[in-house]
Amino acid sequence: MNKIKHTYNIKKRIMNKTNKVWNKTSFVLFLLLLCTLIFVLTGCNKEYKIKNVNGIDVKSYIVHTNDQYNYLNGSYEGINLYAKGIDDLSAPNYVKIGIKSKIEGNLGLIVEELDDNNEKTGEIFKYETIKDSDLIDGYFPVYNLKLHTVYQYSFSNGESDYVYIDEEIVRNLYIDGVTNCRDIGGYKGKDGKYTNQGLIYRTSKLNVDEGSDKVITDKGIDMMLNQLKVKTEIDLRLNNNNENGNIIDSPLGNNVNYINLPMESSGNIILLNKNKFKDLFNILENKDNYPLFFHCSIGTDRTGCVAFILNVLLEVSYDDLYKDYLFSNFGNIGSLRTTNTLEKYYTVLDGYSGDNYKEKMISYLVSNGVNEDDINNFINIMTN
Repeated sequence: MNKIKHTYNIKKRIMNKTNKVWNKTSFVLFLLLLCTLIFVLTGCNKEYKIKNVNGIDVKSYIVHTNDQYNYLNGSYEGINLYAKGIDDLSAPNYVKIGIKSKIEGNLGLIVEELDDNNEKTGEIFKYETIKDSDLIDGYFPVYNLKLHTVYQYSFSNGESDYVYIDEEIVRNLYIDGVTNCRDIGGYKGKDGKYTNQGLIYRTSKLNVDEGSDKVITDKGIDMMLNQLKVKTEIDLRLNNNNENGNIIDSPLGNNVNYINLPMESSGNIILLNKNKFKDLFNILENKDNYPLFFHCSIGTDRTGCVAFILNVLLEVSYDDLYKDYLFSNFGNIGSLRTTNTLEKYYTVLDGYSGDNYKEKMISYLVSNGVNEDDINNFINIMTN
């Protein structure tokens, strides 16, 4: 009996030690898992990585938020995991440009875009005076740089460096006071080339519905005029019911050409507004109107329909078209949008002739009075 009891005590001690080892191991594994999770959720790197692009070392940035990044690098069907259209999550992060020396007196900054040969393109924007109060944790924030593009920045004190936006699709924009803003360009067409950025933007409204009070702030106006350099506003809101506030000038000021192109929003929008697309392409075919932006109220339904039409003509892939459309759910748009709307648009196009959806879209537009030369001029502006 004592021998049995002694054997039992030995087994018990062994089990206790084993459990302690497993508990420690489990705890270590848990910590490793937790650290990995934190590492992923906080963005797999520091502020930037050093990357060689076109033969020069650049600071390579990811500017999408973690949820935006995970959505865009996954399936578009997973949008409801990240956004549901009820919060404003649409803006990107900013690039943190470090200033090595203390700001004394006036400090200016020039940011210049470079092409694939590291030549300056002429695209430039300036910050005339930077103060300590403009810095965030010692960095100067720069928003809305183009995707897969190299920039050189230079401070007036002689400091300079290169930055690169290492993102593939959806150039979402920060425009203070306005939700759901992004560039139409930056997507790959069928030929593998990226469509031109910085020419056509989509946003939500700049002034309240049924009134002239602005929702865009002075900071947002400065961004649109001095960095995005917009010349033309196309307002898709109705005017016969005062939806657009009966405004006749752009909230951005008299130097921006304001065009009201009212579209209906209740129903299959691509069919409801088929008589309006001729006027739309009369605007889009004229290079003097660029850069331009278009919007409805929340920048989702009528705006999303126009964006779909334009990107189908530019031969943007099926997957990217859905990701772009559903990205509106990161904006404060009232409710979740699903794939149903684009499926209806594709069903309409399936009734028209053509070997692909670009050809079907051209057939649809021409059958509704759009001049094919206007369509081709638009495509040339966005691809050459």
